[in-house]
Amino acid sequence: MTPAAVNDSGQRPRAIAIVGPYPPYRGGIAQFTAALHAALKAERHPVTGISFSRQYPDWLFPGASQEVPATTTATGAAAPQPTDSSPPAPPADRLPPAPPAERLLDSLRPWTGVRAARAAEESGARELVFMVWMPFFAPLYLVAARAAQKRGMVTTAVVHNALPHEKQPLARLLMRVLLRRMDRIITLTRGEAARCSRIAGRDERSIDVSPHPVYEHFGAAMDPAAARRTAHWPPEGAFGLLFFGLVRRYKGLDLLVGALGVLHRRRPDLPIHLMVAGEFYEEEDAYRELIAREGLTERVQIRAHYIPDGEVAVLFSAADLVVQPYRQATQSGVVQTAFQFGRPVIVSGVGGLPDMVRDGVDGVVVQPSPSGAGREHQFVDALAHALEYALEPNTLARLARGANDARRLATWPLFARLFADA
Repeated sequence: MTPAAVNDSGQRPRAIAIVGPYPPYRGGIAQFTAALHAALKAERHPVTGISFSRQYPDWLFPGASQEVPATTTATGAAAPQPTDSSPPAPPADRLPPAPPAERLLDSLRPWTGVRAARAAEESGARELVFMVWMPFFAPLYLVAARAAQKRGMVTTAVVHNALPHEKQPLARLLMRVLLRRMDRIITLTRGEAARCSRIAGRDERSIDVSPHPVYEHFGAAMDPAAARRTAHWPPEGAFGLLFFGLVRRYKGLDLLVGALGVLHRRRPDLPIHLMVAGEFYEEEDAYRELIAREGLTERVQIRAHYIPDGEVAVLFSAADLVVQPYRQATQSGVVQTAFQFGRPVIVSGVGGLPDMVRDGVDGVVVQPSPSGAGREHQFVDALAHALEYALEPNTLARLARGANDARRLATWPLFARLFADA
């Protein structure tokens, strides 16, 4: 490739190195990192992946495992031990391969950040891109960024969360130092750009904003009837609501259960069944007790494990609505996963979620938000009304058309163009 060569977007490719978790690390950040890597490669940028040899110390990680189990699909995701209610994963050859990445970084040894800069330099990279989602990684990233800048590279932070959802000591200070070190900042919502501006003392206009692209690596949507038979959910004739992802307090599953209780008492004839699909980082029994108190035991199914890639298409295709009643949020890959499968969403009006959803077009934004004293009761009632509204057949069909259309609004090629030379 000569210096004058251009890609299909009419831009000159540039060599890039990405620092972040890659599969077999699990979770939304690893999926985003791998998807960005693939998108940049598709735009003909030479890309080097740099991942962790140790991401979190075991004492800091609340889940069962930081990586997917040993028996994996091509993306690095694997199904848990099958149960009677677990849909089968598709064959590995139907899923895209995980991009390669060197496992060089140890979060407890910040000096290993020099390895990232060295590997990037050896690859010919002109830009070192960091996935930023936790202040915990700031010391490691600072070492890597300084070393990269000394080697003449541009450093870029793709900020998923400027601050953690739960309070952590020194979080704001660590993030301020890290963001001030970066040559460039990219956020996924305007709200997070404003937060980064306040934290780092930078002009908000200097921060690039590009929405979280719609995921494509989970495969195509299934026929809903076939998906329901495979998932054994929801029962025939019932509406299916999906709560997807790790269960943590800030995600508001208790608020959703409360709203379903309100709606069940007001409209016992409305056949709604909720699927909770994700590993619990909270006490699972407490949620089951709440479900029982609300009289919803027969209307809620729980799959309390990390959901592998092979189950994602089944669950989203079987659902009518995806619900995110978050107390706090910056942005969410779950919204874009729902849109990939043409499923409308109901979200709380917090953080960057309203930026991602066209209220009344591809989803419903519930106000007032649950954040703030005394608002949770109001939010539960508003969420119950939103569910009832969205499940009206004509409304649901209209929202589903909007969700299908939303797939074209935030794509990986568009995001990848942030990294191309003009």
